[in-house]
Amino acid sequence: MNLLLFTGYLSTEAIITAIFIGLILATVAMFFHKYFTGKFVKKLVKEGIESPEKAKTFKELSANFLIRHAISDGNSVRRLFGYTLGEEVVDDPHAALPKKGGRKDLSEARFYLLPEKKAEATTRFPVKGNSPLVFLICIVLMVAGYFLAKHYLPALIETLVDAYANLGE
Repeated sequence: MNLLLFTGYLSTEAIITAIFIGLILATVAMFFHKYFTGKFVKKLVKEGIESPEKAKTFKELSANFLIRHAISDGNSVRRLFGYTLGEEVVDDPHAALPKKGGRKDLSEARFYLLPEKKAEATTRFPVKGNSPLVFLICIVLMVAGYFLAKHYLPALIETLVDAYANLGE
């Protein structure tokens, strides 16, 4: 592989590799976000947790780190949920999450799916189609595409550049 990173320009292979790494990282992030959030939304819908009276803590819902992170202030996922804190009901999806000592503290907060956001949540985060098998197939196809692009794209670019240069002659 011809990586000419320190000579003032990038080789075609280096650019292809950088794009491939970016695509893999984006695919992994998207899969985890959609898959785990989808499972969480499905669990809330299945258990009927759609009102402040039925709200549960993250511990009761067995929510993992990714879900806790996805439900943070300003995040689009946060807008799907309301929460209760003691007797206080916060059903404004733009309201700030509870903080203790300047840090987000969700240990006492009880979350529920906002009824008016149920259709949006189930549409945006469907469990069906977001399986680990589909994820692995996507990764395998991208790796195959990477090797094809790494092998054929530089030659194709060189041919096109030569053809363009020969047009003027």
